[in-house]
Amino acid sequence: MLSYQEADFYLDHMEKEEAEDIKQLLAYPEGTAGSLMTTEVIRIRTTDTIAEVLDWLRRCLTNVETIYYLYVTDERDMLLGVVSLRDFLISSPERSVHEMMNPHLVTIEPDAPQADVLDIIKEVWPSGCSGSNGGQSVSRDRDF
Repeated sequence: MLSYQEADFYLDHMEKEEAEDIKQLLAYPEGTAGSLMTTEVIRIRTTDTIAEVLDWLRRCLTNVETIYYLYVTDERDMLLGVVSLRDFLISSPERSVHEMMNPHLVTIEPDAPQADVLDIIKEVWPSGCSGSNGGQSVSRDRDF
């Protein structure tokens, strides 16, 4: 673990935006949902078409590491729903984001304990939790 002095040194030598993201995450106590969050998400609007968002993604994806979901927000950046990247990519380009977004959101407060996050994941996404027995996968997913 870094000392406060070491952390400040590294933060001072990072790009400003990246340092701000890290400072935001460090503000949450260890062991909370907030300390696990990502600060880089892709926000889209309900009025966007698939073609418009795809064009934007092609130009801007160089700065994003991992994408699983696109987050649908209104003009005030209030979360309205999500679209899985998989569903998005196989959808008709003329379709609107509004038509395909899932408005049924599962959220958790940033100060919630990490154990609560795990409980929610197990409850709403059981297929995403695979186990192992001595290192061998015991999940029931198909091989491709």
